[in-house]
Amino acid sequence: QIDAFDGVFFVALDSLHSPQAVLPALAGALGLAPGQDQELQPQLLAYLRHKRVLLVLDNFEHLLSGAGILARVLEEAPGTQILATSRTRLNLQGEQLFAVEGMAYPDSPPDPVPALGKGLDGGMAPYSAVQLFLASARRAEPGFALTPDNLGDIVAICRLVDGLPLGILLASAWVPVLSPGQIAAEIRQGLGFLETDLRDLPERHRSLAAVFRHSWDLLAPHEQEVLEALSVFQGGFDRPAAGRVAGASLRDLKRLVDSSLLQRCAAGRYDMHPLLQRYAAGRLRQASGESRELAPGGPTDAAQEAGERHCAYYIAALERWAADLHGPQQAEALAALLADTGNARAAWDWAIDRRQVGRLERALAGICTCYFRQGRFQEGRELCATAAGRLARMSSTDALADRPAALQPYSLSHAHTRARLQRLWVKVLAWQAHFCRLLERTERAEELLQQSLALLAGADLAGQD
Repeated sequence: QIDAFDGVFFVALDSLHSPQAVLPALAGALGLAPGQDQELQPQLLAYLRHKRVLLVLDNFEHLLSGAGILARVLEEAPGTQILATSRTRLNLQGEQLFAVEGMAYPDSPPDPVPALGKGLDGGMAPYSAVQLFLASARRAEPGFALTPDNLGDIVAICRLVDGLPLGILLASAWVPVLSPGQIAAEIRQGLGFLETDLRDLPERHRSLAAVFRHSWDLLAPHEQEVLEALSVFQGGFDRPAAGRVAGASLRDLKRLVDSSLLQRCAAGRYDMHPLLQRYAAGRLRQASGESRELAPGGPTDAAQEAGERHCAYYIAALERWAADLHGPQQAEALAALLADTGNARAAWDWAIDRRQVGRLERALAGICTCYFRQGRFQEGRELCATAAGRLARMSSTDALADRPAALQPYSLSHAHTRARLQRLWVKVLAWQAHFCRLLERTERAEELLQQSLALLAGADLAGQD
C-alpha cells in the first residue's frame, strides 16, 4: 500500500561527470546513506517502494547511460514519479516528452497605439518574451520604460532570439549602455554579443554559444559534421534534401531530433532553431578553416562543398518544379515551391555570387514563378534587378577578359560567352518588367522591355532569337 504524498526532491545533475554518480546523487537527495551490509541500489529501491514522491532531475543529458536506475525505480516503486530535464531524450519505455518552446512574442511589429486604453505595458501582457525583457531590463536600469519608439526594437530582439529566455536575459543586460535598437543590431552581427560576466551564473549559461557548445559536445563527430552541413538550409528541409546535401541518414535525423537540435515539423519537414543554425554555420566555416590548415595542398572546404551540394540540389528542384507547374503535378510542385522558397533563394544567390551562368539559366523560371505565385512581386522585382546588374557587368569586355574561368562552362570564346550571358540577361529583364507591371510601375516595365529588345537586336544576339 502506498502512503500519503511524501514530498518533492530536487536533484541537480549538472556538476556530475560520471553516469555512476546518478545513484549516489539520488540517495543523497533523499537523505539516504548506504548501510554497512546493504548496497546502495537495493536500499534506494526499498525506501521508495512504499513511498509517493516526485523526483525532479535537472540536466540529465550528459549522463544518459546512467538512466537505467530510473527504469528500475519506475518499475519497482509505482508511487514514484520522475520529472527530468534533458536536452536529449532518455529513451526509456515509459518516457513522456514535453517540448519546452520559446516564450511568446508578437508575429509582427505591434501597433504602437495601445488598444482599449490599456497602455503599452498592458498591450504587451499576452507576450511573455516581451514581459521578461522588460522585467530584466528594469533590474539593470530601473528607469527603463516601454515607449512607442522602442517597442518595435524590443519585439525584434525577442524575435531574433526566437523567444529563448536566456537570449532575452543576455540581451536585456545591455540596456544600461545600448538602446534596444542598438542591441538588435548587435545580435544580427553575431552570437558573440549575447554573453555576460555575471558571477552567479554557471559557465554554460554565460553565453548562448556556451549553451550550444554544451549540446554540441554531446554529439559524435559524424553527427557534428551532419549538423554543420544542415546549417546551409534556409527555412527547413525534408529528408531527401538532408540526405543529398548533408549526407544525413534517417538514424542521424532521429538522433538530432532526440537531442533537441532539430524539430520535426508538418509534412515531414525538419527545422533548426535560428540561433542554433547560426552557431552550426559558424562551426562549418571553422571546419573549413581547419581543413585548409591541415591539408594546404588539397584542402576539403566543408562550407564550399555543402553550399555547392545545396545549390545543385535546389537548382535542379527549381527546374523540375517550373516544368511540373504546366503538367498534372502542378499542385505538388506549387506546394514544394512554397515550402522551399528560402532554400531556392539561397541556391540562386549562391549561383549568382559565383557567376554560375548555367545554373542561373536553369533556375530563372522556377525562382521567378515562386515569387509570382506567392504574390511577392516586390521581392521578385528586386531579385531580377540585382541579377540584371550582375549580368550587365559580367558581359562587359573587361569582365570577360579578366575573369574567363568564372564563366565556365561557357568560356569557349568571348563572343560565345557574351551571347549566352546576354540571352539570360534578356530573360531576366523580361521577368523584371513583369513584376513591375504587377506593381503598377508601367513606365519602368516598358523601359525594361525596350532594353531587352535592344539586346536581342544587338550584334551579339541578332538573328539568334
